Amino acid sequence: MIKKLLAYLLFYIGVNNCFSQDVHFSQFYNTPQLINPALIGDGTMKGRLIFNYRNQGNFTANPYKTIAFAGDAKLRNKNFSSGLLFIRDKSGDGNFSTTNICLSGASNVQLNKDHSLKLGIQAGWTQFATDIQNLTWNSQFDGTKINPDNPSGENLKKSFGYFDLSAGIVWKYIMTNKNEIRAGVSAYHLTHPAYNAFSTKSVDTRWNGYLDANILIKNTSIRILPSLLYMKQRNANELTLGTSVKYKIGMNQRSTPDRIASFAYLGAYYRMQDAMIILAGLSFQEQMVVCFSYDITTSQLSPASKQGGIEFSVHYFIPN
Repeated sequence: MIKKLLAYLLFYIGVNNCFSQDVHFSQFYNTPQLINPALIGDGTMKGRLIFNYRNQGNFTANPYKTIAFAGDAKLRNKNFSSGLLFIRDKSGDGNFSTTNICLSGASNVQLNKDHSLKLGIQAGWTQFATDIQNLTWNSQFDGTKINPDNPSGENLKKSFGYFDLSAGIVWKYIMTNKNEIRAGVSAYHLTHPAYNAFSTKSVDTRWNGYLDANILIKNTSIRILPSLLYMKQRNANELTLGTSVKYKIGMNQRSTPDRIASFAYLGAYYRMQDAMIILAGLSFQEQMVVCFSYDITTSQLSPASKQGGIEFSVHYFIPN
């Protein structure tokens, strides 16, 4: 009974206010174009391809499943980068789905030897759809059972979409031993696009604050990768913070160059008032990274979910 009640509430909130928070992943540090368009083209590689998958758990018989494909690359002079993002999110008996296609561009400004700023902008199209024929309503009750042939009386649109613009800025500080710190601010839905499920409303701007670091522990092969993400959209806000540990494995751990070594990742993060997130991953010769994470629900939704959110990502880096 509790599970059914929560499933109904999630659907009702999703249809009427689902845009109070956009689609996002627990591995936010592995979804750069969802966090800040200025994060594209980062690092020493020519480009990268990223695949993300998330299963939200068993809140409903057909839970949210989200996939994302992203690619970004540096252009010839390496001060400009471009990126492409595709997201598909689907859930419920009504197959309520969200599809996003976004194109990003970013320009890097080198302030001095150690400090740089990158400005990014993102344009995209978002499409929402639902299969109304698979939904039933109390108004279709004929006295003994729900009769789907009876009119529902609900004015729910099958599909609608909008064009959108977003922008962000990232500061980066590079230290010795490839140590670095990044901090950024971004704003999504700058155009306040209109959407219409039951009645026309506008999407509120989502503000993101992001901070991460990559620090080598002296005289070891261990790197600490702390990160923090704060998001606010109208009355909804979310704070996630934690760290991963990156450890060189195989060959000679001290002397083997990073470009031919492999690495193991272990991490723990906490999404405030929602979930603990445990992460494990492997990196193969600094060219491919595979990460798996699991959400342990700590919020009031935990009675409705015997399984927390399962998520994995695959990065492939394109060498210069």
